[in-house]
Amino acid sequence: VMELDIHDAQQVFYMLDNGDGLVSPTEFVEGILRLKGSARSQDVMRIMDFCRVMMDDLSSLQAGHQKQSNGSWPVSSCVPQQFAQQPPV
Repeated sequence: VMELDIHDAQQVFYMLDNGDGLVSPTEFVEGILRLKGSARSQDVMRIMDFCRVMMDDLSSLQAGHQKQSNGSWPVSSCVPQQFAQQPPV
């Protein structure tokens, strides 16, 4: 009915969750409605740009920390736990 092709329930959970580890009925309904249909190329470009900016910011944070500590610091250590556990898209 909703024309959704869901292969991985865990990934869908992470997309619907607001970060509290639970999916409320409201989050579920609103999230599923957002997932319905095809992404427009405009949406994909916006997401790609956001990811690029976020990676640049993380790289700057890592470089600044390495200058201060003269040690290694993995970028993954600053990623919130909920995102670190997500399967790749």
